[in-house]
Amino acid sequence: MHRQRATATLLTLLLLSGTLFFFRLGTPGLFDAGEPAYAQAARGMLETGDWITPHFNGRPRFDKPILFYWLITLSYRVFGVTGVWFTR
Repeated sequence: MHRQRATATLLTLLLLSGTLFFFRLGTPGLFDAGEPAYAQAARGMLETGDWITPHFNGRPRFDKPILFYWLITLSYRVFGVTGVWFTR
Protein backbone atom coordinates (compact mmCIF):
# COMPACT_ATOMS: atom_id res chain seq x y z
CA MET A 1 0.00 0.00 0.00
CA HIS A 2 2.80 2.43 0.92
CA ARG A 3 4.67 1.66 -2.31
CA GLN A 4 1.58 2.32 -4.44
CA ARG A 5 1.04 5.66 -2.74
CA ALA A 6 4.66 6.67 -3.28
CA THR A 7 4.44 5.69 -6.94
CA ALA A 8 1.22 7.67 -7.39
CA THR A 9 2.78 10.70 -5.74
CA LEU A 10 5.86 10.48 -7.93
CA LEU A 11 3.78 10.18 -11.10
CA THR A 12 1.66 13.14 -10.06
CA LEU A 13 4.77 15.26 -9.43
CA LEU A 14 6.28 14.25 -12.77
CA LEU A 15 3.07 15.07 -14.62
CA LEU A 16 2.75 18.44 -12.90
CA SER A 17 6.40 19.40 -13.43
CA GLY A 18 6.27 18.28 -17.07
CA THR A 19 3.14 20.32 -17.67
CA LEU A 20 4.65 23.42 -16.08
CA PHE A 21 7.89 22.98 -17.99
CA PHE A 22 6.31 22.65 -21.42
CA PHE A 23 3.57 25.26 -20.88
CA ARG A 24 4.19 28.14 -23.30
CA LEU A 25 7.51 26.69 -24.43
CA GLY A 26 8.51 28.34 -27.69
CA THR A 27 6.64 31.60 -27.17
CA PRO A 28 8.57 34.86 -27.54
CA GLY A 29 10.88 35.49 -24.60
CA LEU A 30 10.67 39.26 -24.52
CA PHE A 31 6.91 39.47 -24.32
CA ASP A 32 6.37 41.43 -21.12
CA ALA A 33 6.40 45.21 -21.55
CA GLY A 34 9.33 45.68 -19.15
CA GLU A 35 11.61 42.94 -20.46
CA PRO A 36 12.78 44.75 -23.62
CA ALA A 37 13.75 47.71 -21.43
CA TYR A 38 15.89 45.43 -19.24
CA ALA A 39 17.51 43.96 -22.33
CA GLN A 40 18.20 47.41 -23.79
CA ALA A 41 19.66 48.70 -20.53
CA ALA A 42 22.00 45.70 -20.40
CA ARG A 43 22.98 46.27 -24.02
CA GLY A 44 23.80 49.87 -23.15
CA MET A 45 26.00 48.66 -20.29
CA LEU A 46 27.89 46.46 -22.74
CA GLU A 47 28.34 49.25 -25.28
CA THR A 48 29.38 51.99 -22.85
CA GLY A 49 31.39 49.86 -20.45
CA ASP A 50 29.52 51.35 -17.48
CA TRP A 51 28.93 48.24 -15.39
CA ILE A 52 27.53 50.13 -12.38
CA THR A 53 24.53 52.13 -13.61
CA PRO A 54 22.19 50.74 -16.25
CA HIS A 55 20.49 53.38 -18.41
CA PHE A 56 17.38 53.27 -20.56
CA ASN A 57 16.46 56.25 -22.77
CA GLY A 58 19.17 58.29 -21.08
CA ARG A 59 17.82 57.78 -17.57
CA PRO A 60 19.26 55.56 -14.86
CA ARG A 61 17.27 52.37 -14.40
CA PHE A 62 17.24 50.77 -10.96
CA ASP A 63 14.24 48.44 -11.34
CA LYS A 64 16.24 45.24 -10.90
CA PRO A 65 19.33 44.37 -8.89
CA ILE A 66 22.58 44.96 -10.76
CA LEU A 67 23.33 41.22 -10.90
CA PHE A 68 20.32 40.80 -13.18
CA TYR A 69 21.79 43.26 -15.70
CA TRP A 70 25.25 41.69 -15.39
CA LEU A 71 23.84 38.27 -16.24
CA ILE A 72 22.09 39.64 -19.33
CA THR A 73 25.29 41.41 -20.38
CA LEU A 74 27.29 38.23 -19.85
CA SER A 75 24.90 36.33 -22.11
CA TYR A 76 25.31 39.08 -24.73
CA ARG A 77 29.07 38.62 -24.60
CA VAL A 78 28.78 34.84 -24.95
CA PHE A 79 25.96 34.54 -27.51
CA GLY A 80 25.83 37.97 -29.11
CA VAL A 81 23.28 40.74 -28.86
CA THR A 82 21.21 39.84 -31.91
CA GLY A 83 20.78 36.16 -31.16
CA VAL A 84 22.03 35.21 -34.64
CA TRP A 85 24.05 32.43 -33.00
CA PHE A 86 20.81 30.53 -32.33
CA THR A 87 19.53 30.68 -35.92
CA ARG A 88 22.52 29.05 -37.58
